[in-house]
Amino acid sequence: MDISTQKDFRDVFVRMTQTLELKKGFHDEHREIYEGKRSAKTLAISLPEKYEAKLRTHLSWGKTAVDTLCNDVDFDGFENDELGFTRILKTYGAYPAISSAVRNSMISACAFVSVLPDSRGVPVYTSYTGREATGIWDSRYGLVVGLAINNYTVDPISNLKTVKDYLMFLPGQVLKVSTDGRIIDTFSLPTDRIALVPFVYNQDPAIKPFGEPRINAAAKNALDAGLRTTKLMEIANDIRLASHNIVSVAGPQSNGTMDIQNVKSNISSILVVKTEESNVNSFSLQTPDVSELSTLLSTNAVNFANAVGMTASAFGFNPENGSFSSQTLVEMGKPYSNLVRSARRGYGESIKNLAITSMAVMTGQYNEDFEVISPVFFDSIPSSEIGAVADGLGKITAIAPGLDVSAYIRHNILGESVADTAMTTELPSFEAARKSAEKYATITTEAQSVISGGE
Repeated sequence: MDISTQKDFRDVFVRMTQTLELKKGFHDEHREIYEGKRSAKTLAISLPEKYEAKLRTHLSWGKTAVDTLCNDVDFDGFENDELGFTRILKTYGAYPAISSAVRNSMISACAFVSVLPDSRGVPVYTSYTGREATGIWDSRYGLVVGLAINNYTVDPISNLKTVKDYLMFLPGQVLKVSTDGRIIDTFSLPTDRIALVPFVYNQDPAIKPFGEPRINAAAKNALDAGLRTTKLMEIANDIRLASHNIVSVAGPQSNGTMDIQNVKSNISSILVVKTEESNVNSFSLQTPDVSELSTLLSTNAVNFANAVGMTASAFGFNPENGSFSSQTLVEMGKPYSNLVRSARRGYGESIKNLAITSMAVMTGQYNEDFEVISPVFFDSIPSSEIGAVADGLGKITAIAPGLDVSAYIRHNILGESVADTAMTTELPSFEAARKSAEKYATITTEAQSVISGGE
């Protein structure tokens, strides 16, 4: 992609900022699903609007689907790692950024990690959600240009954040750009690689280069059905409890003990059938069948599980003992096993790309021999000494051990750039890694030189 002219630059910049704006609702919706804040939507047929407004039910199925797979895509390092790529990622705090990007991409299809050198040439990693970063993808060459929100301006009265400036990532350089498209500053990199790496869930490079969310359309439909069913179950319990106290009221006033108008007002807000016979007002409480609703909720759970490639037991549906044979359970688990393998393969490529870009940023060198490293994953969640802090939208910057986190937060709130505020520490292994890489003196630029022909 050629953006050598000012017009081309502005066209690309406007295209990407518009994409960020258009996708806000999409990313917010899927964040809401993950956090369990999505509420049921009904047609006010089985559930009167007055009652629905008073009752909000939630299910954590979205979080379970994302977190379960995240725990099984847990990066452990590289094989064939003679140059110490694993050591670089661990030493300079890439692991929290990687974990954040994997989780955020599962939530809303894509996320990004940037790797920029500080004043000493030490890599600093920042993870962006899909709401904060985007890019232009070429099916032949991958990401050819990226854009990420860099700083925010905070309104002192409303505390609302508005974008102050962006970082545009190009081969070999990063531009600091104002919201109106003016180039504020330019940062040259010691490599021709793009210092922004996409992490994508369920990517199809030709059709969906930036993937799709873990909670896809079929899963959302099943979730909404489950939320509606859960609401009806709560209503059934309310009516069942009410029916112990109110069965019928005879006469205009029953010896003054109960006001018929109050009864009518309260009960008609739920589910009730009113019959009138001469001087008798009778209210028959129509309680939904809880057992039928439980069966329906189980069906919703099964549909949701099928949509996300998991077994329904993860979402509260437990078949009776003996209803499934051991062989059947094995077969039911196969889709998830395949899903884990696919996710590890896709994220492994992103992590490998990040590691090679990190080495290139540190040393200014790239060699085809770097490509021999192979990512390894393990199932247990490791404890890390590397800390991380994030702002309200989820952008996370990794920081090394022993540093002043509160100072970073203060600086971040004040809106200083990542390059100004990133905190890390240079450890002895850095120099060793640099020397190991320097034996590959030939810099390969062929892969980057063809990018200018992309679209």
